[in-house]
Amino acid sequence: MNKHWVLAFGFLGLILGVFIAAAANVKNADDEEGIHYHAGFQVYVDNELQDFADLKYMKQDPCGAKHEITDSPELEQLEKAHLHDLNGDVVHVHRESPTWGDLFMNMPYEFPDDTHITYVNGERLESDILDYELKANDSVVIFVGTNTNINGKLADAITIDRIREVEALSEDCGKE
Repeated sequence: MNKHWVLAFGFLGLILGVFIAAAANVKNADDEEGIHYHAGFQVYVDNELQDFADLKYMKQDPCGAKHEITDSPELEQLEKAHLHDLNGDVVHVHRESPTWGDLFMNMPYEFPDDTHITYVNGERLESDILDYELKANDSVVIFVGTNTNINGKLADAITIDRIREVEALSEDCGKE
């Protein structure tokens, strides 16, 4: 009788282990597909706020569309950081560790001048924004050329409320 209990518990343990391993694999796949966060940004060139709410800057599928893992390098790049739904000040992220450079490459947008000063959440960034990791809920303001009233422009930076507003515009945004 004692051997039967040992075998029964061993078998039960094996089955439980298989279920745990399977659940871990499903969770890892869901984590990759489930990445979805947002950040706000503005770009000023010579005191003029750039308007990115134009189709030429947008990823063409709607915000709620399924973001499947793909083998296409182009689509993988696009999923790192993009704009859509004609919202030109909130970036959408669906892959791990994107940089702000990924966003501007995907739009595509090139700064008219290599010299730019950037603030992230109101703090001046000493490194190049294009190499800086794009993080959830960050608010970035980039100044190119000659700009005045920097503090006033920073006071008008994209807020968390604006990011949440854009998320709410589509049923699936921010809920994955």
